Parts: sequence; C-alpha cells; structure tokens
Amino acid sequence: MDQWVTVKEACGILGMSERTLRRHIQQGKIKSKVTDKRRYVLIGNDDIVDHDQDHVNDIDDHVNVEQSELVQQLRSENEYLRTQVESLQKEMSESRERSDTLILNLTRQLENSQRMLEVGQKHRSWLSRLWKRTSDES
Repeated sequence: MDQWVTVKEACGILGMSERTLRRHIQQGKIKSKVTDKRRYVLIGNDDIVDHDQDHVNDIDDHVNVEQSELVQQLRSENEYLRTQVESLQKEMSESRERSDTLILNLTRQLENSQRMLEVGQKHRSWLSRLWKRTSDES
C-alpha cells in the first residue's frame, strides 16, 4: 500500500538521513511531489525493499573500499616490517663478526701472555738458581 508522507517521516520510515533521501529523489529512485509548499515522498513496500537493497549495496561498497584500504595498509606495514627484519639481521651478522674478531684477538693475547709467563718462569728458575749459587757462595 503506497502512501505520501513528509520528508521527515520518510527518513524515519526508510532509516536514512534527509540528505540521502533527497539524493535518492534526485536520482529518481524515490518519487516525490510538492503540495502546499511541502515535499511529500511516496512510500510503498517496493520502495522500502529497494531502499534496503540500495542500503545493503552501499554498505557492501563501503566495506569493499575499507577492505581494500586495509589490505593496502597491511601490505605497507608488511613491507616496512620486512625491511626492519632485514636491517636487524644485518646488524646481528655484523655484531657476530665483531664478536668473533674480538674473541680471536683476546685468544691471541691470552696465548701471548701464557708464553710470556712460561718464558718468565723458565727465566726466573734460571735466575733463582743463579741467585742461590751466589748466596751459597757468599
């Protein structure tokens, strides 16, 4: 059953803003007329069903846009994180090389110190024997 209602009433029945309703009127999706300087909108079961389908289509379009924006954002974040991981892997590799070099240098220094101690002990024992002789002789 079709009925003529005011724009405000039509907005409430159709569940849309006045701006959207006026846009639908301009697009010819909803019939309207002006009587006594007031705009009336023809509301029928078909209009409500059409509006619901249009509303669903609008929501679908909006969701698709949001999803594509989200996908693009996630791709961008993924690329950023990938570069961060590569950078950190490079830093770890360089750090490993530095620590390996440091360990090698420390090992060499330790070996040199051990050699010097061994030579010093040999030298000391020679000196201590000499010292004992000179003390015995005195």
